[in-house]
Amino acid sequence: MKQAILTVLGKDRPGIISKVTGELYRLGCNLEDVSMTILEGEFAMIVVLSHTQKTFSQVQKAVQKAVGAWKLTVAGKDLKGTLTRGEKHLAGSKAFLISVVGKDQTGI
Repeated sequence: MKQAILTVLGKDRPGIISKVTGELYRLGCNLEDVSMTILEGEFAMIVVLSHTQKTFSQVQKAVQKAVGAWKLTVAGKDLKGTLTRGEKHLAGSKAFLISVVGKDQTGI
């Protein structure tokens, strides 16, 4: 299978996740990793997926068509190589959690 990363951005509304993942399922894609958030009423979704389509462009166009009425931005690209879930980059490193609390100001 080929790997790709897909982003979906736009005004938050009910049903976005269902539409996007339903279309990916219909295309035979497998979700490898997903991140979603809502910031200031804007929805952002990043999906790493595996697919068997001839080109990733076909996946991107199908998802764009599925959510087209909602005026969402759909973009992405092929990923080269095998998915590693970060193992190569994390070998020998330590995990940290950093929290910052304070008055909001430019440059934090």
